[in-house]
Amino acid sequence: MRTRRMTNWLLFGILLALLMDLGQRWIIPPAVAETFQVDHCITQKPNEKPASYLHVVTHDFAGD
Repeated sequence: MRTRRMTNWLLFGILLALLMDLGQRWIIPPAVAETFQVDHCITQKPNEKPASYLHVVTHDFAGD
């Protein structure tokens, strides 16, 4: 009898966790990141202004 009661409590805990997850997905919208499109940085002619610019950051190696 005790084992069945413990199983029921564990299943109830899983149900609560799933319901909380569903509630959180409905209430809080997911984070959406805009992907960078390299094609906007490339122009057909050298004197054209690109629609976007590419920012490149370089770092020294930590082992040096």
